[in-house]
Amino acid sequence: MTEILEILAQFGGGKGGEPGNVVVRFLLPTFFWAVLAGVAYREFLRSRNSKDLWVGIASTLGMAREMLMFTAEYGAWRQVVPFDFMYNYYPPLEHAATMISGLFIGYAFLNYQLNSPNFSRPFLAFSTFTTLVLYLLTTFQWPGFLADHPGISFGRFWGDMAFRSAAAIFMGIVLGAFISSAAQGKQVSKALLCGFIFLFFDEFLMIFNIISNERHVAVYAPIRHNLHIWAIPLFLGTYLGDLSRRMAEAERMVKNIFNLSPGLLGLIRFDGTFILASPASRQIIGVPPDELKGRRLTEFGFETRQDGNLSFIPENGELFPLCFEKKYAPPHRPERWLQWHLQPAPQESILYVIVADVTEQKMVAENLLDERNKLEAILSCLGDGLTIQNADHRIVYQNQIHKKLYGDHLGEYCHRAYEKQPQVCQDCPTAMAIRDLQVHSTVRLIQHEGQAKHVEITVSPLKDGSGAVVGAIEAVRDISARKEAEREILRLNSELERRVAERTEMLVEACQELVSFSYSVSHDLRSPLRTIYGYSQLLLDDWGKKLDEQGQKYVEVIISSGRRMEQIIDAMLGFFRISQSELQYEEVNLSELATVVTAELHITHPERKVSFLIKEGMAVKGDPRLIRSVIENLFGNAWKYTAQVPDALIEFFSTDEEDITVFHIRDNGAGFSMAHADKLFIPFQRLHSEHEFSGNGVGLAIVQRIIQRHGGRVWAESAPGKGASFFFTLGCQQGSTPAEEPPRPQVDGASLDPLLSARSPLGAPSVAGIQADSAPDMPSIGAWVKQSGA
Repeated sequence: MTEILEILAQFGGGKGGEPGNVVVRFLLPTFFWAVLAGVAYREFLRSRNSKDLWVGIASTLGMAREMLMFTAEYGAWRQVVPFDFMYNYYPPLEHAATMISGLFIGYAFLNYQLNSPNFSRPFLAFSTFTTLVLYLLTTFQWPGFLADHPGISFGRFWGDMAFRSAAAIFMGIVLGAFISSAAQGKQVSKALLCGFIFLFFDEFLMIFNIISNERHVAVYAPIRHNLHIWAIPLFLGTYLGDLSRRMAEAERMVKNIFNLSPGLLGLIRFDGTFILASPASRQIIGVPPDELKGRRLTEFGFETRQDGNLSFIPENGELFPLCFEKKYAPPHRPERWLQWHLQPAPQESILYVIVADVTEQKMVAENLLDERNKLEAILSCLGDGLTIQNADHRIVYQNQIHKKLYGDHLGEYCHRAYEKQPQVCQDCPTAMAIRDLQVHSTVRLIQHEGQAKHVEITVSPLKDGSGAVVGAIEAVRDISARKEAEREILRLNSELERRVAERTEMLVEACQELVSFSYSVSHDLRSPLRTIYGYSQLLLDDWGKKLDEQGQKYVEVIISSGRRMEQIIDAMLGFFRISQSELQYEEVNLSELATVVTAELHITHPERKVSFLIKEGMAVKGDPRLIRSVIENLFGNAWKYTAQVPDALIEFFSTDEEDITVFHIRDNGAGFSMAHADKLFIPFQRLHSEHEFSGNGVGLAIVQRIIQRHGGRVWAESAPGKGASFFFTLGCQQGSTPAEEPPRPQVDGASLDPLLSARSPLGAPSVAGIQADSAPDMPSIGAWVKQSGA
């Protein structure tokens, strides 16, 4: 045991004030701290990692602490600095320096190994603050305590125990943090744990030495000194081991990058000779890396100068990084585009090379350029100005049409370029489109080359691949011509309304005249006609015996013609009334109505034998009175024109064609030629003579007018001697809602039908609503019109 203590005393120093104590105890740890600091600072300069910097700072503080104590101890031993004078200030400074160096080395390795700033930073701040507070308190109290207790031994001052207790607690916290992290599975160096255990026991033994009043200092001092000294190589070994692992990882990373790089990585001498190449050389230039070594760039299209160096290397050696693209035609392979990146190292006369195959990128770029040119041509053909603005309303694209309208403002803010405003306009459609992601349009008046132009602006939001709004696309169309056309249309509409008003006024005047004329037809014309008819009848009754046969025949012709004329007047006025009356829509059963009409025809002509085939269940919505007139006229025509047929047959049925019901009335009578079908529905136009078939030529015109008023149409098909088929449709079928008729102009309260035929016998527009009765007690025309409900 005595030999061991002697060895420790020789190597670790005694209890203080001895040459061995000074040299070994302080200069040896100074050397260790200096090595650790040098390695840490060098690694920091290489990697710029703050962890390495903190290790260097902590090592520097440790080295400073050792040098401080060496200076004090060695100065006192050599009597350069009087011990009594130094002792008045030295103990608090020595305690503080020891704590500060220990705390910083603890923080440095907490930060380096565990990377736990949330723990290590508060720990360093609190422990450093505590150390400074203790130092200030002890610095001011130690000289007085020393004066009151001359020759006092170490450890009797309260500050000694306070510093050592605090140091032991803080070292225990650091050691506990490392042990806890290791228990959680984190990578913690065993040498590092051992080093902090040494520091912890160093403080623990110091506390025990103070408590024992240094009775066993000869035993504790060498152990403490060796624990303190050999903790530093453990820190150094931990750091160097970690650096080795980092270097190995970096080397593996570089090797993996070198081997897995899709581009060719290599080293080339200035004369173009390959020194080293990555495995990608096989894919890039078609040569394996082993075969590429020793070959020169001249084989790949490069040239050299007379001095043997590559032609792009300047003779003065001032070579800068190069990047260029060059075509390469490998044997038995398609031509490729290679991109060369060259980083020179003039001191070594080599080039670091990266070669990438950019053939596909070149093709894509060329295709994109072609597509862009096509798109630009298409956009120009559209005739609209197009611009793209980013989210800050800066113009990032303009086509040529937009530049012609507004000028070239690429890169400017739209509100400054177009409106000369410092801020975005309040009614800006681009801002609204970006805000609500909707398409917005507006019309603006701009000044272009001294001319005012109307433009229509349509803006749509622009999104990126992730759906985020990055700007907007604005389309501008010159609508000056359209605006001018709209103004012209408004002017023409105003002119047309004025002309319509004038024509309406003229029409009203003409209708008033026509009403007066119809009144004359209804009253004034009937009176002399009946006079002629009456006197002719008297002449025949009273003087018929005195007239010969020819005279009697003349009188009968006059009477017959008078009756005929009266019938024509009644038919004409009846035709006019069709257009005057208001439609009253009701459910009308056409099958039952046709049955009633055929029964009436049998009653009026019982001698006729005619067969009727009527489909059951045919019904429509319409005016019952007018629909009855249609059925009466069509069945009356069929009855009349089958008079000369022995086995007369009249059919009435319906068919559905494209969701429209078509009604058919077919007979096997005389028929007519379709060459004259255009006269069929014209009033007073007849296709048969009076001698063949009687009639006034108004019935079919009445049918057509009624059908038209119900929103339908009527037509016929026939051939001479093969009967006739009449077809009609009604706009209001069964279950449908009747459409409203267009309004008719009013004359003195009576409406005028604009669809009346212009082919009246007198060549003037027809007017309905005139009572054709000359009885002296008939009301006036205006009163009759009001009674009719027009």
